[in-house]
This record gives sequence, structure tokens and C-alpha cells, in this order.
Amino acid sequence: MSSIARANLLSKRVLWTITVREISLWLLFNIIYGILFYIALQTISNGKKHFGIYIWLLLDVFIHIFIQILLTIPLWWLFFKKLNKRPLPVVLGAHLVVLSLFLLFRGWSEEVICRLTFKDYGNFFYWHAYYLPFLFYIIQFSIFHAYNFWLKSQRQLEKEKELLSLAYQSEVNALKAQIQPHFLFNTLNSISATVPPEMEATRVLIARLADTFRYALRSSQKHEVTLGEELDFIRTWIELEMHRFKSRLKVEYNTDESVLQLLIPPMLLQPLVENAVKHGIGGSISGGTIKISCIREGRHAKIVISDTGVGFKGDLQQLERTEGIGLKNTRQRLLRLYNEELFVEANSPSGLTSYFYIPL
Repeated sequence: MSSIARANLLSKRVLWTITVREISLWLLFNIIYGILFYIALQTISNGKKHFGIYIWLLLDVFIHIFIQILLTIPLWWLFFKKLNKRPLPVVLGAHLVVLSLFLLFRGWSEEVICRLTFKDYGNFFYWHAYYLPFLFYIIQFSIFHAYNFWLKSQRQLEKEKELLSLAYQSEVNALKAQIQPHFLFNTLNSISATVPPEMEATRVLIARLADTFRYALRSSQKHEVTLGEELDFIRTWIELEMHRFKSRLKVEYNTDESVLQLLIPPMLLQPLVENAVKHGIGGSISGGTIKISCIREGRHAKIVISDTGVGFKGDLQQLERTEGIGLKNTRQRLLRLYNEELFVEANSPSGLTSYFYIPL
């Protein structure tokens, strides 16, 4: 048998979580205990030594070990399956109770064996029936608990190694996420450098595009940005859209200076503005106007994004159950961060209005 096949065989689980290797070591422990027990019985036996005495002593040792093996199996289940996660005082208390019952049973079984075989240990009965089983119990379960503690330590080390590996992989992925956008910025700058002077508008578009990517990268590394920074990004992004929609897209801003330093999660307004452009203005032949308002109302900042596009044909409550990423993502972020709702209403004369409040 190869070393790999032997290792797989020894690691195979036989009962509960016990492997072939662990059972083999346990049986070896019992064999060594039996040999020592046999030597002790020879020492305390009275009378002339003859072949029959040796056979009886071997049979006595076998019965003694057999009984303790049968008792150990349910006790192992009790302490290492049922009570494995209980506090140490509970486990110690259970051991005291179980040890008392274990010794009472061992004493009773020895008395039964002595009566059936007419064997008399005399003054050594208690040593044979109680003291040795007591030492066996203490030594065996001390080894079991030490081994169980070692297994838990090994599993904890494996978990820590896995966490370190995941942390390392996350760090590598984060570095990759930084490298890829920077590579994109450099590529955009290279393209911009090749644009001839007579195509200055194209050069401006490339620069605006690079600015949007740069903000997306920077904001992904922060938990919060100021409302003013978010609005600057919105302006840059809308300038790119205005080159596509030409005169069909108009934008108006109404901002209160007192709320521009308010900290908000990054990319909070962008999905709502994108919905207004894509679904509102994009579906209208004549185009329309998008209004972005950030004003103060009492102890809250009110953020409003409205458009005069095609609007929504149907029940507006359906938008609350929409699977669209923009509205769904914004609604969940507002609820979790501020416990605030996202409201969507019909705009006059056409289009939709989305608004929400953020505590100051």
C-alpha cells in the first residue's frame, strides 16, 4: 500500500468525527493499559503461580478492558458531541457525576464477576474495582480533552490562514482595481494627445470622460463624499450626455450653499439623474429639461431630481417594486443609512420627480 493510500485510509471517518487513526491510537492505549494491568494483577495475586492463574488473569484483564471500552463510547459522545460547546464548569460538573456512576458500575460489575467465578481479591478488591478504573478514567479523558483542544487549535489556525489568504487576495484585487482605471486614464490621455487641434471638442469630451472615471475610482475608496463633490461629478457626467442629446437636453441647478458640505454616500444622486436622462429625456422626441435641486428644509436637506420627459405610463406604485438597479439601489441605501424613503411622483406638465430627505 502506498503512503498516500495509507494516509487516506487512516484519515477516513469511522464513527461521528472519529478517524481510523484515532481509533487505532485509542486501542493501542487500551492495550498498553491492559499489559500494565496484567502485570499489576500478577503482583497482587496470592498463592502458587501456575498456568491456570495466568489464563484467569488474561481473561480478567480482557473483561476489564472490554467493559471500559463499551463504557467509553457513550461517554465520549456525551462529552465531545453533546457537551462539546458547553462552558468548562458544566463539563467538569458532568465529569464528577459520570465518574461517580462509572466507579459504582465498575464496582458492581467486579462483584458480579467475582461471584460467578468464585474469585476473591481479598484486600485488593477496592484497588482492583475502584482505584485502577479511577486512574484509567482520569488519564483517558485527560488525553481526550487535550487532543480535542489541539484539534480545535489546529482548526482555528486553518481558519486564520484562510482569512489571511482572503485578506491578501482582497488586497491584490484592490490593487488591480486601482491599476486598471489608471491604465485607462493613461490610455485616454494618449488618445487625447493624438487628437488634432481642429477637433478640440473631442479632446474636451475625452477629458470629461477621464474625470468621471477618476471620480468613480476615488469615491469607491471612500464611505462618504460631500454633496458639493457629488454635484460636480453630476455636472461633468451631464456635459458628456449633452454632447449626445444636443439641444434636446437642458439642465437647471438650484443649490443651497448651506448643504453643499453635507456628507453623503458616493454615487447617491447619479442613478436618479441617469434614469431621468435615459428614460425621461431619452424617450422624448422633443427632449426636455432636468432640474436638480438641493435645498434646506428645517433640519433636513431635500434632494429633488425632476424631468419633463415622457413620464411613466401606469401606476407609479409599480416603480416601488421595480427591479431596476438605479431606483432599487438608491431606495435601499436611503433606508439603511438614514431610514428615509425615496419618493417618486408625476411632474407637471410631464415627466417624473424623485426626491428624498437627508438629516443635517
